[in-house]
Amino acid sequence: MEDFIKRFEAGTLTKEEWTHEAHLRMAYWYVWSYPPIEAGVRIRVGIRHLNECMGGANTEDAGFHETLTEFWIREVRAMGPERMDEVLALPAGLWKRDYGWNVAKDRRARREYVAPQVGYR
Repeated sequence: MEDFIKRFEAGTLTKEEWTHEAHLRMAYWYVWSYPPIEAGVRIRVGIRHLNECMGGANTEDAGFHETLTEFWIREVRAMGPERMDEVLALPAGLWKRDYGWNVAKDRRARREYVAPQVGYR
């Protein structure tokens, strides 16, 4: 895990390595290694940095997504620190449980946190 996190922070992970599971592994490590605010900052800065290192851009249509990042941070935190295997098995589309529209494509949700729809579940 330490090597993975070092490579994430250095921006040396490849696009092939930056899978959904890798996102969850990274989030799990930060959520349970740092206080909540610091973990969130490190995750957000790290994702933006990695995107740029892989040749991508963080724009209103691509790259870092605030709402999905916060969604996954909250999911990881809610599961608790002893459940890494279960965290890594969470399906990529889990956010659809809480959002009745394609939040992944929503420009506003990409730049700022949009709370789940009340009563959507």
